[in-house]
Amino acid sequence: MASVRAVDRAIDILEAISASPDGKKIAELESLTGIARPTLYRLVRTLVNRGLLHQCDDPTRYAVDAGVLALARPWLRSTAVPALVDTALGELYGKVDETVALSLLREGTRVYVRELVSRHPLTYSVGVGSTETLVRGASGLAIFAFLAEEARQQVLAETAAPPPADLAQQIETVRARGYALSEGQILEGATAIAAPFFDRGGEVAGSVGVHGPSVRFAESRIAEFAPALIACAQTVSQNW
Repeated sequence: MASVRAVDRAIDILEAISASPDGKKIAELESLTGIARPTLYRLVRTLVNRGLLHQCDDPTRYAVDAGVLALARPWLRSTAVPALVDTALGELYGKVDETVALSLLREGTRVYVRELVSRHPLTYSVGVGSTETLVRGASGLAIFAFLAEEARQQVLAETAAPPPADLAQQIETVRARGYALSEGQILEGATAIAAPFFDRGGEVAGSVGVHGPSVRFAESRIAEFAPALIACAQTVSQNW
C-alpha cells in the first residue's frame, strides 16, 4: 500500500523526538530523519500548531506536547487492565524479582500494555506501547502457538522477516509445556519466558511474560518461574 510522504516524515519526527524526554534539536532531527532542514522546519511548525510538539526554552529544541496523549487516550482506554489482573501481575513480580510484562494480541502483532520493571541495577525494559511480531520472542510465541491454524498462516503472510526454521517445533514445545522461552531474540543478552492467557470465549488474547539478563536466567531459575507464571496467566484468563 502506498504511503503519503509528508505523513511518513511527520511520524519519523514524532518518533525521533519521543525517544528522548528532553526532546531533540533541529540539527539532531535532521541527522536522525534525513529530512532537509527547510522541510523539517515546516513539518515541525505544523506539528506545533496541532499541539503535538512544543518549543522548549532553547528555540531550536522541540519536545512532544499534550496532543500526543490526547491521540493515545482511546488506545489507553481500549487496553485498560482489570484490577484483579494488575494484582496478579504484582504478585508474580514479587515472586520472580524480574521484569514482568503483559502483552495483548492486536492485528497479528503483540503490544505491551503493562510492564513492571525489575529493581535490579542490570535489567531490560521494552516499554509500554512497544509492538513486535508474534514469531519472535517468548511473549509473541506464547500467543502464536495457540492461534488457530488459519490465523497463524495470516500472521506469517503479513510478517516481513522469514520465520525461524524450527517454528513448527517451537509451537509444539510451547503447547506441550504451556509457556514459551526465548533468548536474545528481541534484546541481545536477554532471556524471556511467557505464558498465554485467554478471553471468555477461549481464544488466546495475549501473554504474561518475565524477562531479564540471561546471566540471571539459569535453567533451574526458569523452572522455578514457570509454575508461578502459568498460574498468573490462568488468573488473567479468569479475569480478562
